[in-house]
Amino acid sequence: MVKPARYADIKRRMAAVSLLTLIKEEKTYRELSEILDLPINVIHRYVKRQVLPTTKRARQIIRKLSPYLRIEEYVKNLVSIDENGYIDNSRLVSNINLLRLATYKIIEKYEGMRITKIVASAVDGVPFGTLLANEMERGLVIAKTEKEAGVHDFYEESYILGNSAVVKTLYVPRGSIRKGDSIVIVDDIMREGLAQLALVRLVKKAKASVRGIAVLLTIGSKWRRTLGKEEVEVYSIAHLE
Repeated sequence: MVKPARYADIKRRMAAVSLLTLIKEEKTYRELSEILDLPINVIHRYVKRQVLPTTKRARQIIRKLSPYLRIEEYVKNLVSIDENGYIDNSRLVSNINLLRLATYKIIEKYEGMRITKIVASAVDGVPFGTLLANEMERGLVIAKTEKEAGVHDFYEESYILGNSAVVKTLYVPRGSIRKGDSIVIVDDIMREGLAQLALVRLVKKAKASVRGIAVLLTIGSKWRRTLGKEEVEVYSIAHLE
């Protein structure tokens, strides 16, 4: 078994590589070499995950590259909205380096608070929710839009999708959320807030409390009106009007 201190050290070194790899999307190896005062071939090995930096070097990488991390801009640049208002978030939810660094922002936000579980909705909230639950070492609950055949008892909550006549229902197995749990609801993007409102109500049906909603990107202000009466705090990495 990996000792806690050793595990924390490995995570710090992996975080340094994630930061380095993300910054590499905008800077050349030569530019990174000048910033970090490291040979190009060494940086290349880190980026390609051939080796992890030492603990001391990981701290140096994080310290020197943090000023270049504009995580809000990275999030915005990985999302596109077409002329009909449809969102393409595929590049956002698949960028593991960005998602991992975003989890540290969320952890910092909820530091010192009692959090027992992370709740995410399938499917786009799952990558971010999984990474966050792993980093926080908390349980993960996935709300799905279909019942699983082997599960017979669910909490469920329905909502109408936008201006359509389509009704969607979210399900989580009873027992996955327990009375007294303190929950952070996680998603990739929130625009209207309907799915997130359904999750808040679903959590409350289990007699658990919602500590907050954490999302990568909020769009517009309609979600504020949707969630208004629930008095739940929303933390967003980035925002688009």
